[in-house]
Amino acid sequence: MTIAKNVSDLLDRVKEKNDRFQELSESGSPYVGIFYVIGKELYWEGDHMSEVKAMNGIKDYPREHSKYWNLSIQRILPEMKKYDYQYYPRGRVIYNDETKKFEVYCDKCIKNDSNIQREINGEMNIPYTTVYYTDGAHYKCHDCK
Repeated sequence: MTIAKNVSDLLDRVKEKNDRFQELSESGSPYVGIFYVIGKELYWEGDHMSEVKAMNGIKDYPREHSKYWNLSIQRILPEMKKYDYQYYPRGRVIYNDETKKFEVYCDKCIKNDSNIQREINGEMNIPYTTVYYTDGAHYKCHDCK
């Protein structure tokens, strides 16, 4: 009976989390997270900003690009196994509580492409008026090196 109760409790918590995620998605809540641009396609993952606790005034997604690349991108696109996680353009969206702005650290090729920026803003529900794109020193894809 204890195992059944534990499983039932776990399933209840998963359902609550899924319901909360669905509610936030429908509300248009912005995300913080990481992304790749492969060809013309945007691949990203993140958390709703309202679900992330600020550390030193910054809301950031905890996962690293290397983990996302190895555990997700290469699973979705097996042909990417021959490339290092730094090969394609990538970036990170954080939120600065002090400035009340989203900061996007990314490759120069993303910083200079307003079409990709619009797609990122749209997919991650980032208000256009509160976002700043900058080329991060360690975000350099094969074309930007």
